[in-house]
Amino acid sequence: MRQDKLEVLDWVKNWLEAENPEFVELVGRLLVSLPGGENLEIFEPLTDYIGWQEAIILERLLNVIEDPSDVVEAIAYLFDVDVDEEY
Repeated sequence: MRQDKLEVLDWVKNWLEAENPEFVELVGRLLVSLPGGENLEIFEPLTDYIGWQEAIILERLLNVIEDPSDVVEAIAYLFDVDVDEEY
């Protein structure tokens, strides 16, 4: 395993040990939804399939969100909905 990959996995594993079970399950379900995880019966997949392009879309979206107002703006923009300005 590459050192940079191992460092990230160690970092995530340390966080997961301190996280609530629902978040740990979310991470596991996300991973088994990706190509390569679909035959692992460790977790129930989030969906039938998340391909690499979909994973990149999620990565890029989450990378630009810095605070709650970004979440509201993203939802409003992506789904063409009006949101309350107090957010």
